[in-house]
Amino acid sequence: MLLALVVTAGPAEPPEMLLADDARPVRVAVGWPMRDGSTATLGGERRWRSAADKSLLGRNIECYAALGGTRLDKACGDRDGAVVLVGLYKVDTRRPFFEGMADDGAVNIRIDGVRMNQPAVARPVTGLVHVRYMLDDLASCGISADGRNLYITAAADDCIVNRVAADSVRPGGLRGGAAGVGSVRAETGADGSVSIEFRIPYALLRHLKDPSRRVVPGGFFEPQHFHCEVELLPTAVAAAQDAKEISPDPAPAGREPPSAPPGR
Repeated sequence: MLLALVVTAGPAEPPEMLLADDARPVRVAVGWPMRDGSTATLGGERRWRSAADKSLLGRNIECYAALGGTRLDKACGDRDGAVVLVGLYKVDTRRPFFEGMADDGAVNIRIDGVRMNQPAVARPVTGLVHVRYMLDDLASCGISADGRNLYITAAADDCIVNRVAADSVRPGGLRGGAAGVGSVRAETGADGSVSIEFRIPYALLRHLKDPSRRVVPGGFFEPQHFHCEVELLPTAVAAAQDAKEISPDPAPAGREPPSAPPGR
């Protein structure tokens, strides 16, 4: 008599949560072109903290690095991902954010040394900038407090576009490849650390309802604070998603995929 032994597998182990490695600080660099042809460059190390822990980066800018962000707040994040951000604050709200900036300048913000608890890659398409204005500036221009926020996304069809007011978002403003448009770049180093760079044309920081049509430094009221963020995914998860996106569509049920004509 034969006996069949049935072995039932236990519950699968849940995937490891993607977390930041805080053993070493990240390095933040901020730069912009000056009217005299030189380049202003500020830099310093930061630990993953919160806006309350911001500290002077240089000139009129305080800076912090943090985890989480607007993408998570708006429930637009990947369940396997983690969001990192760099935020800038004005020290003196009466002075320019980027002193001496050239009229057609752009702000470059770079963060190096992002390390996670497992191999991970940044997804530039998830890049966004969340801008916050001072209520007094809004009131002086007849703009309600509802207009305090501005969102600038890399993807024109970002989930966030449909979760905020239409007059408070610049969809695809960071998509790159066009004049007056910003960009988001990311790379993974040989040591596994991730570097992320945002290029933000200064004119994009102008409030969409600002009655002034000028876009040069000093031509419109500036935000008091903004942050740049991007989502990271485990390398294996990102690879699986990429493979799914480029895989050919299956043939409809009951039909064979087309084949080459005979003799060719």
